[in-house]
Amino acid sequence: MKKFALAIALLVGPVTVFGLVNHHRSNATSPRATSPVATSPNATSPFAMNPVAMNHDAINHDAISHDASGASEIGQQASPQNSKRPVVVELFTSEGCSSCPPADALLARLQDTQPIAGAEIITLSEHVDYWNHLGWRDPYSSAQYTTRQQRYAVASGGEDNYTPEMFVDGQKGFVGSNEPQARAAITAATDAPSATVTLSLEKTTPKPGRPEISLAVRVDNVPEGKGQGPLDVVLAITESGLRSSVKGGENHGRTLLHTSVVRKLQSVGSINPRNSRTFSAQPVVRIDSSWTKDHLRAVVFLQDKSSMRILGAASFDLSGGQ
Repeated sequence: MKKFALAIALLVGPVTVFGLVNHHRSNATSPRATSPVATSPNATSPFAMNPVAMNHDAINHDAISHDASGASEIGQQASPQNSKRPVVVELFTSEGCSSCPPADALLARLQDTQPIAGAEIITLSEHVDYWNHLGWRDPYSSAQYTTRQQRYAVASGGEDNYTPEMFVDGQKGFVGSNEPQARAAITAATDAPSATVTLSLEKTTPKPGRPEISLAVRVDNVPEGKGQGPLDVVLAITESGLRSSVKGGENHGRTLLHTSVVRKLQSVGSINPRNSRTFSAQPVVRIDSSWTKDHLRAVVFLQDKSSMRILGAASFDLSGGQ
């Protein structure tokens, strides 16, 4: 199945649009309709029909607890590099979409090669669920990521959602396989003001039968912005080195490789910049038995709840942790 659409420029940041591209749009009524079509906030959308989508934050608050004691010994730490600005690159993708594997490969190259001078590229692969009724259920998909993509559409004033769709620091959605546009957006993001985000792995005594990691998150120097609203401090756990043998849908018969698949996306708190420009928390994250810990990474980023702009980030490789 091939569908052609024009990538629509968002409101923030100059990025070149490179013409018509082959990509797939999401559903205007429900992820369970007969085929993915353009979604508009003015049409009936998953926000109105999906109970998960009614959570405007699209972030699960339940699976992370907070250790308020702060008494454990601080272990390894990921601090911002002075010479490089962290830039978050999000890809909305699906194993059911035949246009998505090139975008998945681009995301992996950006993570592995770090090709932009001055940028520490932090990648997130978020698998949407609106392709699951078309012959193949993506094992990494979640309605949570569909809803998050919808939030970007609302923030941009009504842009259609589609796969593959890429966002750089929460701004300027574009076709996720467009490497020149991705490089231009990342380069532009390196000049934007950024908070100082620090992520540490704390050394704690493991609990029998309950695999967990304890982290320490700190945010300082939140940049000022006109009309800036409340900011979410968001923690993601990603897994790389994933492989799927697809047995249905548009990618039937293909083996797909995935990098930085978001396994958990959680809010660990919020900042009201009018009152404070610092934040700290000690989240405790349960590790699912199906994940390969040597392939996990923790990512923390600061995001404006209204504009969806990302104002700072840090990441930490968990393979050498507890």
